[in-house]
Amino acid sequence: MAISYDNLMKFIGQKVKDVYGREVGYIVHVYTEVDGTVTGIEVAYGNTFSTLDPSRISLVNDVLAILPDWKADSMKSIMQMEKIRKRQRALEELYAKQEIPKSSYDDMKRKLDSEMVKIREDYAKIKSKLKSRLNEVEDQITHIDRAMIAVKMSYIATELTESAYKGSIEILRQAKESYIIEKDDIRKTMEKLDLSDRDTGLDIKGAGSLTNGAESSAKPDLSRTELPTPIPVKVLSTQ
Repeated sequence: MAISYDNLMKFIGQKVKDVYGREVGYIVHVYTEVDGTVTGIEVAYGNTFSTLDPSRISLVNDVLAILPDWKADSMKSIMQMEKIRKRQRALEELYAKQEIPKSSYDDMKRKLDSEMVKIREDYAKIKSKLKSRLNEVEDQITHIDRAMIAVKMSYIATELTESAYKGSIEILRQAKESYIIEKDDIRKTMEKLDLSDRDTGLDIKGAGSLTNGAESSAKPDLSRTELPTPIPVKVLSTQ
């Protein structure tokens, strides 16, 4: 559900976090159309500014959070996949009940199949993005583990005060926890994408099926070729 301009206005100038609790920056502006439709959210990341798509904004119980781009893209594609699938099923039901002519059925089915192919192409790109992000997250977790070991060694060697040690460890602990949550979220999202992709109900005869058909027609009829060839018999006259 789209978030209204009025709901976003009260967050301008405030610090915002992502859905994993990490600080992202400050919301500095909300872009809208004349009718009030939100088209973008300007966020300041230190000295860097970026305009986020409204789909990356989550507002639950009056708490605003930023979705990572991979999560927003995944949710959007899954919703589109489900929408197309429902339309395909509705079309098949109407055709089975003979409530639409075959010409209309063929035309609408062709369009839905084409849209499904595009969604599957998007799925492939999103899965690649998820795998890339998963590698980045795992690298961050490994880096944090090394930093925690270094901090503990310095504390045991009395190179750090107790207050400095506790402060550093807490920062690292929270960071690691957030990355672990994101890692689990990525894996669950990948499973959802795989499940949704397998359950498309898509029935498109592509080049593979045509090739199989051509191969079938090219195969010889074994029932005929395997019949034994009659042996010619010449009758000799005894007269």
